[in-house]
Amino acid sequence: MGRFVYGPCSFVGTFLLGLAVVAAAFYLITVPPVDRYVLGSDCVEARDAAGTVELADEWAVYEALIKEEGLNESHILIEDDSWSFGSSMDEPIIPEASPTTNRNYREKNRREYSLSCLFASKGASFITKEEIQRLPGSWNAFRLSHPLTFGMLLLSRVGFNSDRTESIVSFYFSCGSLCGHSATWKFTKMDGKWHKTGSGRFGIYD
Repeated sequence: MGRFVYGPCSFVGTFLLGLAVVAAAFYLITVPPVDRYVLGSDCVEARDAAGTVELADEWAVYEALIKEEGLNESHILIEDDSWSFGSSMDEPIIPEASPTTNRNYREKNRREYSLSCLFASKGASFITKEEIQRLPGSWNAFRLSHPLTFGMLLLSRVGFNSDRTESIVSFYFSCGSLCGHSATWKFTKMDGKWHKTGSGRFGIYD
């Protein structure tokens, strides 16, 4: 019968394997699984860049918008990709809002962001472009697959002033082939709550 000899090479291999196991364990402990496997590095970087406090305010503005629309989060699907316009125009979106708020709104909405990434912990229901494209081309099919859903809400990122007491957000709510509207609203934070205090563009689709 052969005999295993524990030589220098075996020792080095075992040592390196031990380091790898320790590194993997540290990674599993310190990095949340949802970040690693679901959200991806680009998402995590965008979320970290925004900051927890600002994202909390951004979601609070969305909640105020949904309430202002007379909707309920449990009865709508939020489109995963944020509304972007990619425009380099410098004119104010809402003139009565501060220049800082208008500028922050423009900067945030030059590209799309994954809202399900930024607000993964909020428990809202999101739908991706791919999921929408896979639906048969009629609202009847949408109603059959989402019987408790009133419609889909497309949201822009929220622009803030420097102390986050004023905000601008755009949205498009679609509720059928001849049903939907869009608007850009200004919200102001008063007594810790966001209230609609102005509006800009508005469109009705019928």
